[in-house]
Amino acid sequence: MLRPDRSAAVIELADGSEQATLSDLYRRIGCRSAEVVPLEQDVFMWLDEQGLLAAPMPTVNRPAIALAAALGRAQYYVGIVVYTGGADRRGHALGLSDERLGWLLAQLEQLGVDVARPPR
Repeated sequence: MLRPDRSAAVIELADGSEQATLSDLYRRIGCRSAEVVPLEQDVFMWLDEQGLLAAPMPTVNRPAIALAAALGRAQYYVGIVVYTGGADRRGHALGLSDERLGWLLAQLEQLGVDVARPPR
C-alpha cells in the first residue's frame, strides 16, 4: 500500500488465502469503487476510481506515478494505491511473488519512500 505522503506498508489483504477480495482492496484504499491498472502481467495497481474528483483537490501520489512510469505507464495517479500480483481466471487479485515484492520494495527505496514491513 503506497500513500501520497511517501509512506508505504507491506500488507496482507486476503486473510491467509491467496486472493484479495474487492472489499479488502476498497477498505485499504478508502473508496467505494476501485480502478485496476495492469502495470505488468504480475503487477497490478489498484486506486480509487473517483480519486480525481476528490474535494477540494486530489492528493497526487508522486511515487506511484514514478513507479508506473518505470513500467511504461506514464499517467497521473492520486490517493492511496495498492499493488497486487496478477489475477486468477475469475479476476481475483493475487499476491505479489517474492521476486516482484523485492523489486517493488527496491524501487520504493530508490524513490525515498518509507516502507513499514510486517513483523516476521
